Amino acid sequence: MATGRPIITKDSPGSWETVEAGVNGLLVEPRGLANAMLAMIDAEDTVVEAMGRASLERVARQYDVQRVNRRLLEITDL
Repeated sequence: MATGRPIITKDSPGSWETVEAGVNGLLVEPRGLANAMLAMIDAEDTVVEAMGRASLERVARQYDVQRVNRRLLEITDL
């Protein structure tokens, strides 16, 4: 995500926090990876670029170092 690329990942807990299907990547069922990769290859460049931008924006928003540090301090009650 931090490289500004669309994500293709398994549709499972943990992935839902990082990938919004169709916005910044694809969530696939088990054994669906090859088809998803082919779909991404065949997708219009504008779609792939938009998903990449959405990935970069999402990672900057979710994993901003200041936000992460604040949350860690809250959790550890320091």
